Amino acid sequence: MKRKVIYLIGILLLQSVFLHAQKFTGDTYNIQFVTMDNGLLHHYIDDIYKDKTGYLWFSTGGGLSRYDGYKFVHYNMNSAPVALKGNFIHKVCEDNFSRLWIASEGGLDVLDLRKNEKVDLFSDVDTLRLSFPDTPVINILKDSKGDIWLYSNSIYKIGLKDDGSIQDILLYGDELQSELFVALADIDNDGNIWAGFNNEVFKLFPAASGQLEAVSVSDKLQFDTKTMIMKFLLKENDVWIGTDRGLYRYFINEDVLKIYRSNADDPHALSHDYVSELALTDSRQLIAGTLKGINLYNSSSDAFDQIAEDNTTDGLGLNSNFINTIFYEEGILWLGTETGGVNKLSPGNSFIRNYTHDKNIKGSISRNPVNVILEDEKEQLWIGTVEGGLNLKRKDQESFTHYTSSSTARLSHNSVSALSMDGEQRLWTGTWGYGVTLLNMNDADKGPVKYINTGNYPGFFLDFVGALSYDKLNNAMWIGTNQGLFYYDIEKDSLQK
Repeated sequence: MKRKVIYLIGILLLQSVFLHAQKFTGDTYNIQFVTMDNGLLHHYIDDIYKDKTGYLWFSTGGGLSRYDGYKFVHYNMNSAPVALKGNFIHKVCEDNFSRLWIASEGGLDVLDLRKNEKVDLFSDVDTLRLSFPDTPVINILKDSKGDIWLYSNSIYKIGLKDDGSIQDILLYGDELQSELFVALADIDNDGNIWAGFNNEVFKLFPAASGQLEAVSVSDKLQFDTKTMIMKFLLKENDVWIGTDRGLYRYFINEDVLKIYRSNADDPHALSHDYVSELALTDSRQLIAGTLKGINLYNSSSDAFDQIAEDNTTDGLGLNSNFINTIFYEEGILWLGTETGGVNKLSPGNSFIRNYTHDKNIKGSISRNPVNVILEDEKEQLWIGTVEGGLNLKRKDQESFTHYTSSSTARLSHNSVSALSMDGEQRLWTGTWGYGVTLLNMNDADKGPVKYINTGNYPGFFLDFVGALSYDKLNNAMWIGTNQGLFYYDIEKDSLQK
């Protein structure tokens, strides 16, 4: 049951705030932080992942943290009953069998999310040629076919059977040039991934030899020596590529490559050349994470809005410029940083509508300050004003219906200071002058159901009402006045102070 009461302090105009889907911009967002002060294991966040049941998983420098929005469950080398192989977690992904694959400096763990226990999938597999079970695993993903790809000292594809067991493990056997990181992405949605290594972009296929074969995607996707490719992201028909040398945009149809780089003299250029992460919002807006905050791409200007630690005021900046990972869902940007934990960004209010009295418009809100607002189950707004009576704004209407002491509602006083609903769909209208008027919310024009004031209840000085609260358990109303707190038993029609 939706019952919302908003008490306004001071003299305010009624404001109705409408939120709608919008693009992030550098000056229209709210920010919160999730840090070690809130229970996070470590401030270094390398990955943020959401599983099928809705939990967020933070891969940190001190272990893996499961987060439900309020509290954490932690996993690391010392946790029980589940202990991981390493404390520095790089990345996780969930397979089609509700198992979380955990890539860490200690190797690979697989966690059964339904049983909360580790699973050994490799006991029947010849692991002599496999390094990843007990050596650092840096990157991992599930492709569109449900198979698992990972980068350890090489690139592996782990094929899964219909029952979740291992079908085969394919290895890319050629030399990688001491890559610290290899970007992996199923760009073509066919189970054959794009991989960035050796200063180039390749597509990997299973070969007849039982290994993986790498085929160059395009001659245009060859980069300077020692370029580290960090991320691929498909947006419409372009592939965006984050590297430590700038942000690249590959136009697939035209086979053309465009580069975006930082420029200290241009506030709408990329903020830093080291692009560590890329993400898309629901509106397909590109977000680029760098070593100097995030960059919000504006397609109409082909430029960026920057959000960083040092270019905002009023405490709206990030608490760390070093962005490792970005997760977006339902209007919220979750940023995993290197030194500040998680930064949570949401769009600010995009539209504010003011309602003020206009003597030339019959349906405008009544004059004078607003004291109280109540939203009922029909999403109607009841608004109490000073000397202006009670106003009703029905859902999807912009006009107001007025109820005063001289209207058919016959309020006991026109200064409405408190509102509440009881279990019989009656509106309790507290006034600052002559107690409470009970109205039928479905037909307030029929007049008052009851008056509760000093005149009808001698000895109880409750004419100046400041607060009302319905007690559902006891079917009673608590009435706060300038003379104290009163308890009204609705069934017995009795008052107590």
